[in-house]
Amino acid sequence: MCFLMPRPGDEIVEGESSGKFKDIGNRFQVQMKELVQLLFLADVPELKRIDGKDITCESLFHYVKRYIKDITEGNMFEITCIAEANAIAHARKSLLDVIRNFEKEIDELCKIYQDHIDDIFEEKKKQAVEDFKQKCGFNRTVKYEELEKTLIEDIKSKMMKYIAANNLMEATARTENQKQFEEALTTFDTRMNEKCLSYTETSALKSGFEEQKSIAIETFEKKGKQVGPSYSRRIEQLEDDIPEKYSVFESKISDFKNEAYRLASKTYRYLMDQIYEEYQKPEDLMKNHMKARQKALEEYSRNADEMTEKEARNFEEEMKLKRMECNKLNEQRNENAESKNNAAFDFALVVYRNKLEKDYLNIGFEDLHMRAKRDATIKYFENAEVGFPSFTTNREELRKAIEYIMEEYKSKRNFWKGAKHFIRRAVFAIPNRLLKSIAL
Repeated sequence: MCFLMPRPGDEIVEGESSGKFKDIGNRFQVQMKELVQLLFLADVPELKRIDGKDITCESLFHYVKRYIKDITEGNMFEITCIAEANAIAHARKSLLDVIRNFEKEIDELCKIYQDHIDDIFEEKKKQAVEDFKQKCGFNRTVKYEELEKTLIEDIKSKMMKYIAANNLMEATARTENQKQFEEALTTFDTRMNEKCLSYTETSALKSGFEEQKSIAIETFEKKGKQVGPSYSRRIEQLEDDIPEKYSVFESKISDFKNEAYRLASKTYRYLMDQIYEEYQKPEDLMKNHMKARQKALEEYSRNADEMTEKEARNFEEEMKLKRMECNKLNEQRNENAESKNNAAFDFALVVYRNKLEKDYLNIGFEDLHMRAKRDATIKYFENAEVGFPSFTTNREELRKAIEYIMEEYKSKRNFWKGAKHFIRRAVFAIPNRLLKSIAL
């Protein structure tokens, strides 16, 4: 599409105008208005293009600005004849075609990483120069060498962009491959630590080690980026680094099992101590042992696979000694409680006897008996150790002993009703067969 414009005015053309709007001719102003409206119509069928490229309003502004600068600075070609003008126009068009073809080929080529991009660009540059030479043919402009130089400089400039993009792809892949390399090693270490719990023989360790090594390398090969040299280098590094870890895991097997045994033994001793902080029935000894043993073996299984026969024998011996220790402690605690409960029994019986001794000849003997019995029972509960067999036994025997003493005092009361002063001087002696720890 071509839009012819009239002269803007003699003063402007001849350079006599100061650049004021009023100096522009009316006809030029009207035509300029129509041109602008045409350029910005919404129903324009296609975008404006210059040298085969879409032009926006901003890019058109810069294009015209540069064009005016070239004219002002005298950078335009000097055209001596129509043939030279045609040759220049053809050369310019050929230059643009060659550059577009170069960009199209390189764009497609550089969608993926290229290992030898410098060599590729050098070859493509030679092809572009040769293509430009052929397009210009025999009818070359005198400016051919200058245009060829422009072509080479333009290609070099564009090459820098593609090389930078190619390097970025390689750097990104290198970072990702480093990440996958570290993850492969970490996964290998984690799985080997888990597997070590089940390896009881060296042959099993060797087999498992090779298996996990293969898995680590295969995982990297799947997740790594096959871009640049970092991919193959990381595989080689895995091949070198992983075998160096074998001795570490070999010693870990022993460490794991020793630690598992220590924790199992500690768990058993802790649970038995916890259970026997209080008195336990003698018949519950094996039940308590089996409960603690089960928890200890579960603790071992969390840290290793199975005990060896030697470990199992040693562990049973350790549990036996601990069981005997707890049983002895339990018996001693029972003996101590029995002594204390016997003393509490005797003290309660004396309390009852003293209460009756004071007022048994007075009226209200039954009430006196009940009060004395209650006080004696309270004293027994205050001083006795609850939860032991002797506590229950003594409580029942205390009730019977109180009934016996009460009957004795009842008989004495009936017999000595008329001789109160005499009988009050004779204190009733509790029979030794009723007492547990003292003889009165």
